[in-house]
Amino acid sequence: VAAVVELAPLLASESHAFVEGLLGPSELPAELLDRILGTTEGNPLFLGETVRMLVDDGALTRRGESWVTAAGAAVSVPPTIQALLSARIERLRGEERAVVERAAVIGKQFYRGAVAELVSAPVRSGLDGHLDTLRRKEMVEPDGTYWVDEPVYRFHHVLIRDAAYGLLLKEARAELHERFADWLTSKAGEL
Repeated sequence: VAAVVELAPLLASESHAFVEGLLGPSELPAELLDRILGTTEGNPLFLGETVRMLVDDGALTRRGESWVTAAGAAVSVPPTIQALLSARIERLRGEERAVVERAAVIGKQFYRGAVAELVSAPVRSGLDGHLDTLRRKEMVEPDGTYWVDEPVYRFHHVLIRDAAYGLLLKEARAELHERFADWLTSKAGEL
């Protein structure tokens, strides 16, 4: 038996409260806030990811205890959640993007050791730092569990995983799936 829970979009007042909950006190121009709320149409994931993208891009900066728009910053809001998530991933540093794309090949949950196997040696040497950066950007998070002796991570949302996976060329995906299968076979051993 499955239950379906229908969620209505957030009201404008709830969306304002959501932004305040993410940022704390902010002095966002009314035009920018209206554009963000109009584009995201009350979708909490879209709204949260839009705010995170603006912070990542430096369009929103912290001044004292509040957030303001950066002087002269060109603020654009992607029209769809898919476009927004792809844009956030494309704007990552190369090493972080490599980590998130390889993790996407593994699935919504992924193993640190498997990602280490799929990235290049220079990325592997800083893997924990890259995972921490992705955690701070709220793209991935530790699952709090282990598989065999591997820490398990998960994507903050399956749509982030799907966007990262979609950025890989089909040929690269096939090769990475093969390498992951080899790692999994050797790691699982007699399991």
